[in-house]
Amino acid sequence: MKHLNSPLTSSPSTDAKSHREREYITRPTDQPWFGYRCLVAAEAKYVVWLLYKKNPTWRNKDLHKVACRRMVMTSK
Repeated sequence: MKHLNSPLTSSPSTDAKSHREREYITRPTDQPWFGYRCLVAAEAKYVVWLLYKKNPTWRNKDLHKVACRRMVMTSK
């Protein structure tokens, strides 16, 4: 069965647009412990923070708490 909106059946041109690769660049001011995993966790935390700031619900607050804990765990 083929679904039109399934991500597995999308054309290669749409896959290339939706899954762009990003280059990780180390800056001289970055701390030695702040690697790629910390950067990803920090960006995820920031996205959830913006969501909580825009719509302060209990669910969004809990999501932000989880993101904060994940950031702490990746920085250790």
